[in-house]
Amino acid sequence: MARKTSGSKPLGRGARPAATAGAPAAYRPELDALRFYAFLAVFLHHSVVTVKASLDGPLEGLVVAGAFGVDLFFVLSAFLITDLFRREFLAFGDIDVPAFWVRRILRIWPLYFAFLAVAALVPDRPLRGTALAWFAAFAGNWWFVRHNYTDSIADPLWSVGIEEQFYLTWPLLLSVAGVRRLVPLGAGLLVAATAVRVFLVSEGTLHPGIWCNSLARLDPIALGILLAGLEPRLPRLGGRARVLLAAAGLAGLWACGTWNAFKGPGALGMYPSVAVSCLLVLVAVLGWKPGTSLAARVVAYLGKISYGLYVVHVLALRVAHLVSPSWPVVFALGLVLTVAAGVASFELYEKRFLRLKGRFTRVPSRPAD
Repeated sequence: MARKTSGSKPLGRGARPAATAGAPAAYRPELDALRFYAFLAVFLHHSVVTVKASLDGPLEGLVVAGAFGVDLFFVLSAFLITDLFRREFLAFGDIDVPAFWVRRILRIWPLYFAFLAVAALVPDRPLRGTALAWFAAFAGNWWFVRHNYTDSIADPLWSVGIEEQFYLTWPLLLSVAGVRRLVPLGAGLLVAATAVRVFLVSEGTLHPGIWCNSLARLDPIALGILLAGLEPRLPRLGGRARVLLAAAGLAGLWACGTWNAFKGPGALGMYPSVAVSCLLVLVAVLGWKPGTSLAARVVAYLGKISYGLYVVHVLALRVAHLVSPSWPVVFALGLVLTVAAGVASFELYEKRFLRLKGRFTRVPSRPAD
């Protein structure tokens, strides 16, 4: 079967690809909840950083492990995007790369650039100059690699830059190598990430030189790709197996948080261990049927808008910190402000762009809002 990088109808004509006739929907409702919990882990981490709290013992490992929520986002994104490509290829015999890029632009860019404008205008530690230019090019993570954090409210967007770099390059690589080579491609990315980290450790690279380096952070992305390639062959999991996998994954993340080896020789073991732990959590959740209770529906909705929650949460935490220096107050008020801002952003702003995605969709990735 021949591979092509363009769809059956040119994007320039504004026609919607034939999405519903030949392709099953790739929506995974159980992963919306996982998205929210990944965000909540990062939020916990940054809430403690905001108040500069000092924690000892098991709590310290838990707070540090909250930062690994970004790895969970990475493995989730890589799995979902690759699975979407696999389904699209099976249904149509090709991958419409330009249409994919347009969908990603409509999802990511409007809020991203609006928030960069906010970050540039805030009076407290504004993001300006060369650093702003790097972020505008979705290369903020590379700025951190070279110059360290900026302490701006936009600092968390470094991980969005890594995801955008993945969205740009992965479909091109997949179009050349072929969807049927997912396993060797994923394995190759794991080897590349390991080699890069060995080099960086040997050079004595300081934090965040490994943490924010796209090439050194390929492990969760590679494992997400491998899962997408192997999932059709995996056995159906029972409830006990899901609980054991989730427990093992969460315990692994806590252990890595306690390990706390973001640089130095320990980084050679910590980063792949974090990625494997995130993979275990994802496998445990895949295929699980979320409930229909009010709480389950609220969590699913918050997972759906988790991108907006992630973008605004440091701003919300800093506003909460102006009200009180107490961590419980900062955490609770910051979460309320984050959710309020995220809901407003999604319902009043982001949806205007998301409604346009259907024109460029072949395999539906979620029900229409």
